[in-house]
Amino acid sequence: MSKFSIVKDTTRMVRNFNLQGRTLEFKIKPVPVGEDPVGWVKEAINQIIQRATENLSSEDQVSFSFCSKDFARGDGWVRFRPMEQVTYDDVWNVISSTYQSNSTGLNTETFCLGVTSVRMPARKGRGKKYNTFEEECEKRRSTDNSDMTLVARPSTSRESQIQRQTHTLKEAEGQKRVTRKRCSACYKNMSRQHNSAYARKNAKKVNTVCEQCEQPMCIACFKNHK
Repeated sequence: MSKFSIVKDTTRMVRNFNLQGRTLEFKIKPVPVGEDPVGWVKEAINQIIQRATENLSSEDQVSFSFCSKDFARGDGWVRFRPMEQVTYDDVWNVISSTYQSNSTGLNTETFCLGVTSVRMPARKGRGKKYNTFEEECEKRRSTDNSDMTLVARPSTSRESQIQRQTHTLKEAEGQKRVTRKRCSACYKNMSRQHNSAYARKNAKKVNTVCEQCEQPMCIACFKNHK
C-alpha cells in the first residue's frame, strides 16, 4: 500500500547543470491506528525514493529537500549526487538530524519531502564533455598503455609517471556510515541486466573506491576493473 501522496509536480531550470529539472513534492499519509509510527514513516520515505528515481539512469542527478512549519532552524537537504549513489540511509540520516537540530518530532501533517531530478544528456554534463564510468576507465587504460606507442619526442619524467600509473583500491576517508556507497560496477551491470530499481536494492554497498577513477567499487569488481 502506498504510504505517500504527490502534492506538486513542477519543472525548473537547475543552475548547477544549466538544465531543466523536475521537482516532485510528497506528503506522507497519516499513520493508521495500530501502526508503528516510526516504521510507517521509514517505509513511506523508502517508497518515495523509489518513486522519484524509478525512471532515472545511473548518471542522472538527484537532490532532496525537507520542510516543515515545525522547523525553527531551517529546512534540511541532501545535495545533488548521481542517482547510483542515492541511498535510503543517507536520506534518513539527514531527516533525523534535521528534526534533532530543531528539537521536534516528525509530524506527517506538516512534513514535506521534495525530490529534484536532472536528466543528464548523453556524454554531456555541466556544459562540458561527460564520460561514462566505463569510458573514463578505458581512457585511463589507454594512457597506461601509451608507453608502447612510438612517439617523435622523448617522454618527460612526469609523462613516464602517468604512463606507469595503475589502478588501486583504497578505503574511503571519513565515517563509514557516510562513505558507504553502492559499487558503481555492480550497479551498472545490474541496471543493464535488470533495471535501476533492482540495482538499487541488490548492488553491494562498500567503503572502498578506485583511487584513480574516484568511484566506489567492491573487491570482486575491482579485480576485473584492473
